[in-house]
Parts: sequence; C-alpha cells; structure tokens
Amino acid sequence: MELDQLKHYCISEMIEFKAADRIDNDKNAHMLKNEPVRLIKMGGQIMLASIADSEKTVSVKPINKHTDSIVDRITGNGLQIFAEVNHHEKESIQVLVKQFPEVKPLDYSINITDECLRSFLKLVQVRNVIKPIAELEQAVKYEQGMISYVVIGIHVHADEKTKLDEFVIAGNTFYIQVKKQLDELEKEYYSAVKVIKNIKKNDYRFFVAKGNLKFTDEKEAVKEEVLQAIGGFKNSSYIRLWDQYGELERKIIFNKARELGALKYVNFEPDGSCYRIDINNDQKMYEPR
Repeated sequence: MELDQLKHYCISEMIEFKAADRIDNDKNAHMLKNEPVRLIKMGGQIMLASIADSEKTVSVKPINKHTDSIVDRITGNGLQIFAEVNHHEKESIQVLVKQFPEVKPLDYSINITDECLRSFLKLVQVRNVIKPIAELEQAVKYEQGMISYVVIGIHVHADEKTKLDEFVIAGNTFYIQVKKQLDELEKEYYSAVKVIKNIKKNDYRFFVAKGNLKFTDEKEAVKEEVLQAIGGFKNSSYIRLWDQYGELERKIIFNKARELGALKYVNFEPDGSCYRIDINNDQKMYEPR
C-alpha cells in the first residue's frame, strides 16, 4: 500500500519544496516516486532523508511563507510524520505528508477464515489467486523500512477492557472485520471473519498500529496437528507439559544471557534496513542477576 491510500488521517498535506544544495555530493540523492522519507526541520534548515538509504539526504526550502508555516505545524505538533515523495525534479520536490491521532505498538497474528477469504475474493479483483493472503496483506500494510503500519478502527462505544475484542482494519478499498476468539485450550487468538466494502465511519475511532501484523490460514491445520500429537492426553496434562517446557526454555535462554552479559542502551530506533542503538560512553558490560 502507498501512503496516499492510507485512510482516516487527521492531517494530509501535499507540500512543494525548492530543492537546495545536495547534502552528499558523492551520492545520487534523487528521490524516487513513492519513496518514504523523514521530514526533518532543525532551526531554519529542512531536510528530507530516505528511510531505505540513510545516506540519501537532500536539503530543501519552502516555496513560500505559507508552505513554511505548514512545515512548522507538522513538525511541531508532536504527531508521527508519514512522508512520501510524489515527484522530484531538478529544482523542486513534492512530498505527501500524513499524520494520525495516535500510533500504537501492536504485534498480532490474525487467522484468515474461509469466509473472510471468500468475501475478499468476491469483493476484490485479485491479481494472484494462488497467494490471495499475501495480496490482502499488501492492501492493508504500509511499510517504512522494516516497520509496517496498519490503520485500525475501534468502535466508539467499546470500553477500555473490550476495545480490542472486535475491530476493523482499513485496507486500500475495503475493511477487514476482526474478532477475538477462544480455541480448544481456552487461549485467545484473533480471527479475520469477513471483508466488507464500507463501514459507518462515525461509529469508529481510528489509530495507526505499528509493528508486525501477520495474516495466516494455517491455524486450523496447526490445531489439528496438536490434537493428533497429544492423542489420548487430557487438555490439563497437555497444558502442564507445555508449562514445564516453557519454564525449561526460559531458564536456558536466561543462562545464555548471563554468560554473555548485557549492555544498557539509552535509545533504540530503526535506521533504514538496520537498527541504531545509542549507549553512554561510560557504560560497561555487566552480568544480569
């Protein structure tokens, strides 16, 4: 999904800049169409930095005072900035910017039911009928570097405890209805039950989920394999067995960590296809207790 397809934003601006001097003259700093970038303002200088290539950075200037005031408002309101290049010519660069009321971390695996898949195939003209789930993912995820984002809607009447029992995921031309379910072992999981064309938008409040949202149709097969493996065991015996295994695995991982030691860090953020970790110079390796 491209940035212009992300819905339910609170701010959307197409900003025109004048291209200033290139920061790194040894690199081809030409920005591609739909390339995700960081919009940075420090003092009186404005820069666009490619998220995929941290060395590809260009300095830009607002075309007028109105544009400058838009940049000030966007960079100063405390909301996460999503920016993508619309076009880049020799003397000008146009950037689409969107912001959302909230960005929250969310890592879920969602089971795709047969009914959901049927409704998706019925509603959307799928290009790859062999891998429809991969196409469904592409239609709901917006990616910047190694991080993916999806727009999620929670019903306005849901309370704090039940707000994620049911929600919708906004795709480029559709919505996915998701519900929390219980399996045979009374463990919770999320299930995509249906793809629909429209919703009553005033019935939902939207936010952006940041993390790793996965869709799979393998849940039922996995559950069947588990049930066959445990054979005549009762569920309670099976749960105790896995609890013991989990405790053993926890001890092994912790012992390995104790042998290696640890290093405290003060900041952690993605940088293109890598991660940047900042530490104090006076930090030393220490052994976890």
